[in-house]
Amino acid sequence: MMSCTNMNSKFLFFCLIGLNLDFVLGKTLDEQFQIVSRDKRYLTYTYGSAIGMFLAFAVPLEIPDRDVLFSYNFEANYNLPTNLSQYDLTPPILDRSFFESFNRTYLYQLLQKNMGSFGDNGRDCLLSTICEVGRSPLTHNGLIGHFIHVMLSPSSSLSEGLKEEEEAEQKGRDLEDCSKLYNCSRNFLDDISEWAYEI
Repeated sequence: MMSCTNMNSKFLFFCLIGLNLDFVLGKTLDEQFQIVSRDKRYLTYTYGSAIGMFLAFAVPLEIPDRDVLFSYNFEANYNLPTNLSQYDLTPPILDRSFFESFNRTYLYQLLQKNMGSFGDNGRDCLLSTICEVGRSPLTHNGLIGHFIHVMLSPSSSLSEGLKEEEEAEQKGRDLEDCSKLYNCSRNFLDDISEWAYEI
């Protein structure tokens, strides 16, 4: 009983001291328990700061007694904001029309136009190239070979109703002679191989 009374008196003593300090300092209990707030802190950088990104695709070339890499390099440098007003905090509005329009049909139209610029029938050259890829897949040529194989194999994605292209791929898989099926004087896969070999 003695300890409980002694504890209560100590508690009462500290409460009275706390009230006296509040009275002396001129603070009320509401002011004492008021939520303290501060301005948000923002991240800015010193003047002249920049960030850079570097991406490289490297493909080894088979040249005897030499270590040679054929590489594509991509670099991007961005200045960092030094003032809070340089931040644009509005959410971006994505234009989905580009992503929706870039499909295999659009890609084949671009390739057909490009192949036609060499003086041949662009349509026949595209179908001949798709047939050649179907006949001899390029997957053994590393990353670039896989990329070209997927790009020129209509069956590697959902069907977009490209019947002629799908038939050309099937004729290649059936080991038909693509050069006799389509009127194209150039073999674009040979051109790519020669270009890669010269490098």
